[in-house]
Amino acid sequence: MALKEYHKKRDFTKTSEPKAGKSDNKTLRFVIQRHHASRLHYDFRLELDGVLKSWAVPKGPSLNPADKRLAMMVEDHPYDYRTFEGTIPMGHYGGGTVSIFDSGTYKALDADIKSLRKGLKEGNLKFSLNGKKMKGEFALVKIHAREGEQDNAWLLIKHRDKFATDAAYDAEDHVRAAVKKAGIEFKKKAASPEKKPKKADKQPVGKHEEEPAFPDYKPMLATLVDALPKDDPSVVFEKKYDGYRIGAAVEKGKVTLISRNGQDYTNMYEVVAKSLKSLGADALLDGEMVAEDASGQSRFQALQNYDAQESNTKLKYYVFDLLYLNGHDLTGLPLLKRKDLLKALLGKFKSQSVKFSEHVTGGEKLFSQAGKEGWEGVIAKRDESYRSGKRSDSWMKIKLSLAQEAVIIGYTKPEGGRNYFRSLVLGMHKDDELVYIGNCGSGFTDKSLKELYNTMHAIEQKTKPVTGKVTMERKIAWLKPELVCEVTFSEWTEDGHMRHPVFKGLRPDKKPVEVKQEKAGPASKEQDSPKQNAVKKEATKDENLKFGAKSVKLTNLQKVYWPKEKITKESLSTITAR
Repeated sequence: MALKEYHKKRDFTKTSEPKAGKSDNKTLRFVIQRHHASRLHYDFRLELDGVLKSWAVPKGPSLNPADKRLAMMVEDHPYDYRTFEGTIPMGHYGGGTVSIFDSGTYKALDADIKSLRKGLKEGNLKFSLNGKKMKGEFALVKIHAREGEQDNAWLLIKHRDKFATDAAYDAEDHVRAAVKKAGIEFKKKAASPEKKPKKADKQPVGKHEEEPAFPDYKPMLATLVDALPKDDPSVVFEKKYDGYRIGAAVEKGKVTLISRNGQDYTNMYEVVAKSLKSLGADALLDGEMVAEDASGQSRFQALQNYDAQESNTKLKYYVFDLLYLNGHDLTGLPLLKRKDLLKALLGKFKSQSVKFSEHVTGGEKLFSQAGKEGWEGVIAKRDESYRSGKRSDSWMKIKLSLAQEAVIIGYTKPEGGRNYFRSLVLGMHKDDELVYIGNCGSGFTDKSLKELYNTMHAIEQKTKPVTGKVTMERKIAWLKPELVCEVTFSEWTEDGHMRHPVFKGLRPDKKPVEVKQEKAGPASKEQDSPKQNAVKKEATKDENLKFGAKSVKLTNLQKVYWPKEKITKESLSTITAR
């Protein structure tokens, strides 16, 4: 049995680590997990033959070919371990905090799975990773053990390719502060002597033995669909705001505003951060940061390098989800219950810059309003959807006009009366290659022309960042492919270029490697599983949850949201705003 050693080391009544899991057999997957146990290390796992082949890498992976990272091979892990994040209890094998550093797909360099099996057996495994942080060719090379030494030492080595770097690479530089904090606090707690509770002490109803660590912000992304979901009572609709997706972590009076890719925007949007300090609760909010003019219209370009003293717009943070509240992880609650709690929380919090994002049932009227008022579009969400940190069909977006993120790969020199530059040269990633998708010469203000030119001028390079033919190449100043912008356009041409693109603004919250063509598909109908249907039929017990003078009615309190911990919705009845 391939997982015999793995099972032998774990007590699954105490740890929430997965027991098994089955691959879809379509693509091979990998995961790199940051494991803050007795010693901090990274676990590097490759799917092969139904399990995850695993190595512990003390210093973490590197994109620098000069770094030959020691990797100690450990027991096989189950396929479902690739999505595991959480805390392994103290005193148990691997006790500590586990978070996902990177994940994605991988393949053998010669695209033959047999070569992976052979390479593993012979101690020379060569493969290509396609993750968010780790990309390109790597090798795992076994170190031949001398007599008396362990025969499980390998080296993880990055091949020199377009993804390699000669700069010093430390994986810890790419880990969020909240993740590091959780690991440090766990170690401190493990090092301190455990106090036994007095017999007279009673554990409050619904309390965990340990409150969950303040979670990381992982935005749940919507899937683009080509039409409004109709005749589906399980869907609610919200306005699609034209701004930056922002998570707001409010913990002990300190506020951190986080972009979808982990950038800290607290100082830039200081007026919102200051307002949230008086929220009166520890919470993790999810919403959209928007700059609105005096008429209430959003002005996307005003968000970049926002200066409250100079801008004639005002910041509004429209909050549409609540992930964490006063020590309770709410991601296991269905959407409408999370929004009930969010509305109650914000109801007693009077702020001109922080607003609750309302929703409606029946999207036709809202979609009509979107067209009349010039919104970007509408968001459709399933009312029973649970929260996940990835793109999901449970959340869908319907746009009124075509829009696309693009990597700025160059600019053409100015002509006529225009200053700074004539047009942007744009690209996007297709099949892991940066390709040219057209030029954009409209949508700029005098201010944005100057600011954008100064930004681009600093990253000019002599070489063309794409391989295909580009219009007016002799007049182009090439750039390092580091800047992402968003444009609207009328249609895609047959040769894959955008027709009539109009510049909206830079997207510093998006990474260049994430920029791919966004294609709209049909709205899918999500069916409940037999298990979900059974849960819905459980006995109901109503209770009112109070936030000051506000009261929210909760039903189905026997519904189980954390099966591993055997915690029901009734446990959440202890939540109160501080």
